[in-house]
Amino acid sequence: MLRFKSPTVDAGFCWPMLVMSSTIYFLLFGTLYSYGVWLPRIMEEFNCNQEQAAWVGSMASGLLVLLAMPASISCNYLGVFTMSILGSIMCGSGLIISSHLQNIYHLYLSFGVLLGIGLALLYTPTLVMVGRWFDKYQTQATTFMMIGAPIGSLIFNPLMEKIMENYNLRSAMNLYGIMFLGITFICSFGYLPFSQKLIKKDVDIESKLEKNKIDCGFKFRKKLLRNNAFWLFCVCRFFAILAYYVPLFHLIKYAMTIGISSSTASLMLAVWSGSNFLGRICYGCFIANHREKLLSTYQISMFLSGVVSAAAYFADNTWSLFLYCCIYGILDGSNIGLASLVTIDLTSPLDLGAAWGIQQTINGIPSIAGPVLIGAMNDAKLLSANYMFVFTGGTFILGSIFMNFARITHNRTRQSEIPNTELKDVYNTDQNESLDESHLQKDVYITDQKNSKENANSSELPKQTSVENFSFDNKTFNVEIIRNEKESLSSVEFSKDTQNGKIV
Repeated sequence: MLRFKSPTVDAGFCWPMLVMSSTIYFLLFGTLYSYGVWLPRIMEEFNCNQEQAAWVGSMASGLLVLLAMPASISCNYLGVFTMSILGSIMCGSGLIISSHLQNIYHLYLSFGVLLGIGLALLYTPTLVMVGRWFDKYQTQATTFMMIGAPIGSLIFNPLMEKIMENYNLRSAMNLYGIMFLGITFICSFGYLPFSQKLIKKDVDIESKLEKNKIDCGFKFRKKLLRNNAFWLFCVCRFFAILAYYVPLFHLIKYAMTIGISSSTASLMLAVWSGSNFLGRICYGCFIANHREKLLSTYQISMFLSGVVSAAAYFADNTWSLFLYCCIYGILDGSNIGLASLVTIDLTSPLDLGAAWGIQQTINGIPSIAGPVLIGAMNDAKLLSANYMFVFTGGTFILGSIFMNFARITHNRTRQSEIPNTELKDVYNTDQNESLDESHLQKDVYITDQKNSKENANSSELPKQTSVENFSFDNKTFNVEIIRNEKESLSSVEFSKDTQNGKIV
C-alpha cells in the first residue's frame, strides 16, 4: 500500500499541493465569475426571466459558502482527498446533466444544487489546507492560490462567449462539465500525502504536528464564540458578499440593455478579471511586507469599492463601464484575496477551519440574495437597471463600517490580554536545552513582569497556539502565542529581523 512520510510545513508535498489547490480554485471561481455570460443565454434557452436565471447561479454560489461548515466537519471524518473527489464528481455531473434538461426548475437542481454542493466540497478543503500547511510563506501561498480566481474569469469569460457563439448553451455545458470533472479529479490527488491513513505508522504524527504548530483537523473551540472582533467581521463579510456577485451576474445583461453587444460586454468582465488579478498580486506583496496593516488595508479597500460602485450609477456607455471594471477589479483584489488572512489574524490558525466554516456559512444567504434581488427588481421595473450599482456601493460601504468596528475591537482585546512588558538582555538559546530548534538564533527576549524568566524554561509541553497582534515600542508585531494548560502567559520572544515572535 502507498505510504507517505509525515508532511512538513512550508516544505515537501506542500508545494505540489499548493499547485493542485490553485488549479481547483482557478476552475471553481472561473465558473462562478463567468456566470454573467451564461445568464442571458439561460434566459433565452429556457424562456425565463432575469430573476429565475439569477436563481440558478445564485444557488450555486450560495451553496458554495452555505455548506462550508458541513464540508469542514466532513473533511475531519472523511479527509480532504475523499471530499475533493466527491466534489469533483458532483460538479462535473451537475454540468453534464444540465445540458440535457428542458425546464428552468430542473436546472435549479442540477446547475444550482448539485453543482453548488460539489463546489462547496472542493472549496473549503482547498483554502484551509493552504492556511494550515504554510507558515513562513503563508501570505505568498494564499496570494498564489487566490489569483487563480481572476485568471479563471479572465480566461473563461471570453472563452465561454466564443463557444456559445459558435455552438450553443447546451454544448458549452456538456464540454465544460467533462473538462471540469477531469481536471479537478486529477488535482484532488494532491491531497493524498496529507491523509493520515497513508502516512507511515512509524512516524509520531502528533509530535510532528505539535512541533510545526499545525492541526490538520477542523476543530471548534469555545474561545471562538467569545471573539467579538470575529463576529463583527462576519457581519462585514455579510454585506460585502451581498454586493459582490451583483455586477458579476448582471453587468453583461445591463450592458446589453444600453446597446452594447454581448461579446463586448464579456470583455468587460475579462477586464475586471485582469485588474482583479493585478490587485490581488499588489495586495499580496504589500501585506507580505506590511502584515501589521492588513486590517486597515482591508477596510479602506472595501470602502473605496463602495464609492466606485456607487459612482458607476452614471456609467451609461462602453468606456465608462470598462473604467469601472478596471478600478473596481483592482480594489476587489482585497475583498476575497485577503479575507482568509484577516480571519487568521482575528482568530488563530487552530480556529481557522471552524472560523472560516462559520463565516462562509453565514455568507451563503447574501450570496443568493444579492443577485436575485437585483434580478427581481429589474423584472418588476421598480427602478432603472443602473440602480444595481447604488445597491452594490451602499452595501460595500456598510460592510467597511463594520470592518472598522472589528479592527478597533481586535486591537483593544489584544492590548488587554497582553500585560506590560520590559526588554531583557540578549541571551544565547543554545545554552537552554529545554527550548527546541525553532527557538534557536533568537536574539531578543521580552518577558512578562508578572512572571519569572524560569517559566520560559519550563519543560511543560505547550497545549495551544495562536497568532495574535503584539504592540511594543509603537510597533505592531504578529506574535505566535503558545499557551499552557492554564492559559497563562509567561514570556514573549521575537527576532529583530522578521519581527515575528513567540510567547512560550
